[in-house]
Amino acid sequence: MTIEVMWRTVENDQWREHHGTAANTEELAGIVRLLDDPRVDGATVHHADTERFSEVVFGVRDGRAAMFYTDEDGAWYTLSEDEGEEREPPVWFEVDFPHRAEVTAELVVAALDEYRVTGLRPTVVRWQPMEL
Repeated sequence: MTIEVMWRTVENDQWREHHGTAANTEELAGIVRLLDDPRVDGATVHHADTERFSEVVFGVRDGRAAMFYTDEDGAWYTLSEDEGEEREPPVWFEVDFPHRAEVTAELVVAALDEYRVTGLRPTVVRWQPMEL
């Protein structure tokens, strides 16, 4: 199965959209590596092979990444198992991530790959619900 990925970069004070697809783990890992750049404002992911609504917003900085997943049942952020030093939570695609949302970029690759295969909220990461 394939997922569609769209990410934005800032170039000369202008937003530029980039589009791609990923059909396997290696392609997903390449996109995640590409996004670990301060000019990138995160990415959105849509599952191309399912009729059920779901969306993933994610971003990467300094080898750490965070995901926001939403579907008809709710919305969740990834939850880090690391309770150590906290840094300023990221904001990607206008999504304000909470503290402890960042996990390793490798774990996000695994979660995105699970989403690519199932179209459902990945189980390889821990989640914290979005507080309204």
